[in-house]
Amino acid sequence: ADVLLYRRGQGIKRIWPTRDKILVCVGPGESKKLIFAAARIARSLKAEWIAIYVDVPRLQSSEEERNRAVTKLRHAERLGATTRLLVGSDIVKEIINFAHEQNISQIMVWKSSHQTWKDYIKIWKNISSGKRVFTFSSLADKIVRDSGEIDVYVMTGVKEETKIPVTTPRKKSRFSWKSYLYSLVIVGISTMIDYFLFSYLNATNLIMIYFFGVFTVALYDKILPTIFTAIISVIVCSFLFMPPYYTFAVFDSSYMLSIVLMFVIALTINYYTVTSRREALRARHAEQLIARLHSLSRQLATTRGVEKLFHIGVEYISQSLDCDVQAMLQQEGGLVVRAKSQADWILDSKDMSVAQWVNDLGQSAGLGTDTLPFSKALYIPLLASRGTIGVLSVRPKIEGRLFTPEEMHLLESFAHQLAITLEVDLYQ
Repeated sequence: ADVLLYRRGQGIKRIWPTRDKILVCVGPGESKKLIFAAARIARSLKAEWIAIYVDVPRLQSSEEERNRAVTKLRHAERLGATTRLLVGSDIVKEIINFAHEQNISQIMVWKSSHQTWKDYIKIWKNISSGKRVFTFSSLADKIVRDSGEIDVYVMTGVKEETKIPVTTPRKKSRFSWKSYLYSLVIVGISTMIDYFLFSYLNATNLIMIYFFGVFTVALYDKILPTIFTAIISVIVCSFLFMPPYYTFAVFDSSYMLSIVLMFVIALTINYYTVTSRREALRARHAEQLIARLHSLSRQLATTRGVEKLFHIGVEYISQSLDCDVQAMLQQEGGLVVRAKSQADWILDSKDMSVAQWVNDLGQSAGLGTDTLPFSKALYIPLLASRGTIGVLSVRPKIEGRLFTPEEMHLLESFAHQLAITLEVDLYQ
């Protein structure tokens, strides 16, 4: 701790090998073999090890891929690792920066032994879907190139394709006509402006009017509407305002460079705008969760009565993590539901047996855990100083979604705060 504090205070970027510290890069396709190997090496070196997963907003990973990565993080945590979920636009940059901040001496990363036909199909899907995330250079190669003085251990093998059970199929995003209608309106306004200024401006300046319209769409919409706006702008502008008029001979004219620049600049602006917006939303969400934890602590401290305490805890957890919550209290006859956020959610006999198991052993079970992972809800014990006094049942509103390690820690913090306050109220 003293070394880390001193390095940060002095702005030291170079790694100080004061002790071995291992960083494991986890992703949806990496094999558990990598995590087992990291655990063995950490135990033999008596070293601290950290497992991280970098969530890149521009990749737009599916729910299944995200769940696979979260499951591997939890597996590493059970083997003794500290887990972190990072958010950034560049995976390699985030990994290297994190390694320098934590004074990491060794990085372990997975590399597929060869690119299969599925990898090339995925590259083509990324291109066609507008994600613009395609490369023939592996993550391991990039980390080795940028690692500097950090040792990098590369494990090879075949990517895992194990499916994480999802109770319902993931809903496909609906095609939105509003974005394209908005694009047509922007092109129409640009055309009207050019029509009135046609006698006063040359063709290059008229193109800039359309560019401003494309720029507006790029700032507030996604990649496909931006491309659509740019194409329609080129067609309308070349047909009406570029000689020879009322023809599509623009590709033979001297204005081709201006049109190409309009495409490139618009797509670049859209890329950075969308990425920054997603990262800002994630950062704001994390800040809101921490603020809610502090707010919950203050409100619980000033509230008395079991029913009121349960109601406050359930509402805070439900709103913070977008989930349905039921709070159960241990009584002489067993667990009794005292508060819930969703009135029509009724626990059956199987759910109650899981909750009773959690209450008896004081361990979490259910969704995303090793115990009954196919359950639709996660069951967390309310652990107080005298033992378990109840159970929280937490069910994501999006069925099949797994809680990240950070969300799990936050849930445990919520449960701990609620349990301590309930214990004071019950036994005072």
